[in-house]
Amino acid sequence: MLGIPDLPVKIWRKIAARTASLTIASVCLSVVGSHAMLNGLSAGLGNVGLIASIAIPIGLASPLILMMTIKYFELEIAYERLAATAQLDSLTGSLNHGAFAEQVAGHLEQAGAEATGALLVVDADHFKSINDQFGHASGDKALTRIAGVIAGAVRPGTDLVGRLGGEEFGVFLPHTSPQQASAVAEAIRLSVEQVAFEVDGRKCPLSISIGGTTYWGPARFEELFRRADAKLYEAKHAGRNLVAMETPQRTVQPLRLIRTV
Repeated sequence: MLGIPDLPVKIWRKIAARTASLTIASVCLSVVGSHAMLNGLSAGLGNVGLIASIAIPIGLASPLILMMTIKYFELEIAYERLAATAQLDSLTGSLNHGAFAEQVAGHLEQAGAEATGALLVVDADHFKSINDQFGHASGDKALTRIAGVIAGAVRPGTDLVGRLGGEEFGVFLPHTSPQQASAVAEAIRLSVEQVAFEVDGRKCPLSISIGGTTYWGPARFEELFRRADAKLYEAKHAGRNLVAMETPQRTVQPLRLIRTV
């Protein structure tokens, strides 16, 4: 005997509604079709025929409709999960480069003239030496720890974190003032610096450099990334384990910011 699928309550409500509506439609078609056919051959549908034309689709069609509707929603959920998984970096669980760029660009386009916020580019310091000294498996663990620190410092459901490639991450902070963006960047830097990361009992200090830029009004992801990446190189050249933020001159009146931690 087939078990009952473990689906969310809201999906079961949709299944029930669709099954009911399709069953009602099949009953109506059965009654109309039976009446049209029997009306020309006899005295009409009659009470017995009416009952039969209602009971047969309910008894035969509704279980089939229910089964097909369940399968439809199971496939829909599986597709959504697959699509969501395809957007994630397999190592860190952050958005991959393409998904991060697409979602940031979509937000900026939708916000338009009301866009305001910041973009950070985060890069692990001396990461090649970690791979060379401790191995790539340990390097992967270090990246995972760094990604976890970044994810813990941002607002879930509002800010975006993506792995841009290698040891580089992007952080998108909508509805954020320059002061707030700098505070978030510094909090991330300090938290990574305080991570107690060890490999086979040997301490492996971690640090990151962060470049960032803020924006008011219409903005494009490519331009924001270019500016934030330029600030990242400044932080690297200044000695690493630093935050370098660019605050462009305002071109529009600043809007009320709603960032909450």
